[in-house]
Amino acid sequence: MSLFRRRVKKELRENRLNVLTHYVKFDQNEPDEFILTSGERSFGDFNKINNNNASIREMELVLDKESSIIRHFTGMDKTASELTDGYYQYYIILDIDDYSVSFLQEKVNELLSARNELNKYYIEGSITSQNKEIIDLTNPHIKHPSEFSFVRNKTSGNYDEKVNKLTQNFLNQKLSQYKNNFEEAPWIAPIMVYIEFLEVFSDVFKSNINKKEILKNLLIFVSPRDRKSKWCFDCS
Repeated sequence: MSLFRRRVKKELRENRLNVLTHYVKFDQNEPDEFILTSGERSFGDFNKINNNNASIREMELVLDKESSIIRHFTGMDKTASELTDGYYQYYIILDIDDYSVSFLQEKVNELLSARNELNKYYIEGSITSQNKEIIDLTNPHIKHPSEFSFVRNKTSGNYDEKVNKLTQNFLNQKLSQYKNNFEEAPWIAPIMVYIEFLEVFSDVFKSNINKKEILKNLLIFVSPRDRKSKWCFDCS
């Protein structure tokens, strides 16, 4: 934010209704005077300036609920007393960094990362128990080339196909894995990112109660605790 000053003069302009007073530059060849410049040190932290020539700062001025998001600034030209007679006009030039593109990209990346995390959790929870039969060619009792023996091996999975539910072992494993950082669990963190995304970029939530109800249902839907739910959600 840069503050400038220029000398102006009155000029009368007439229209069909009345005569209006306008201010135009006193001398078109005279350059405008630079007063001071300042800006934000970080988002929302405006750098206050107060020197011998001028001052500028941000001030809190809340007129109503709607104006609470509007920022207000005030300044003083301390050299005004040294000016000759006349009218002077002040104006500012603002340099605004538009972070909307980077903000949107950041939110999209967060959503994609959450989706990948949820999909990884889904794939892990979809591993079923398997029975393997391994041909044993080292058995000394095999005398004929057509003879062979099997070694049966069973691997425990995370999903029980018979009842279409997650296993208790998988539940215990996940609860133990995230007992110290439960909010980072793959059945919680991705859902919270999704809810935040909907809240920012849509009007799907009719009320705060509606939002809580949707959040509750989504968390129940993917939670390993709710072994009564069918493990059938699709991350595609």
